[in-house]
Amino acid sequence: MFRRVLIALTACMLAAAPAMAEELETESADVLEVEGEIYSIKIRSAEIIEEADNYCDPVTPDKGDVFLVVNFEAKNISDADDYFNRLNFIAYADDFEVEQTDYMLPDDPDMMTGDIVAGKGLRGYLIFAVPEDWETFEVYYEETFGADKLMLGFTSDSEVFD
Repeated sequence: MFRRVLIALTACMLAAAPAMAEELETESADVLEVEGEIYSIKIRSAEIIEEADNYCDPVTPDKGDVFLVVNFEAKNISDADDYFNRLNFIAYADDFEVEQTDYMLPDDPDMMTGDIVAGKGLRGYLIFAVPEDWETFEVYYEETFGADKLMLGFTSDSEVFD
């Protein structure tokens, strides 16, 4: 199976260390933890589900799609309290943008959004509608408007599904 490397390197790093880029391409395609200026974000697990909850009504994905539930953990590594906003995520399956849904898991209201006191953390999930034959998933988080985006990603045969 063709596996894509999901490591984002800046042009500066590539120019300064081309040997390093070649070495990274042989590593696992999973990028499950990243640290920015405000947050350290980690993918704890992922699963495919057939049905989600639309505020008390069950909902299924569109034909040809599945729901991908990604469980995150974010720690506020800054010195100030901050709001972790799920709307700052942009996700891609096989290089095409996918929808982050507003759906919830039955019996689990802990979506990945909320206030985080400096030095503390938040755990929660987001549900994405992805094609049923997806192979790579990338999610980017923008800490502040115009800041570099933090990238995490994994493949459909990743250890996050164990």
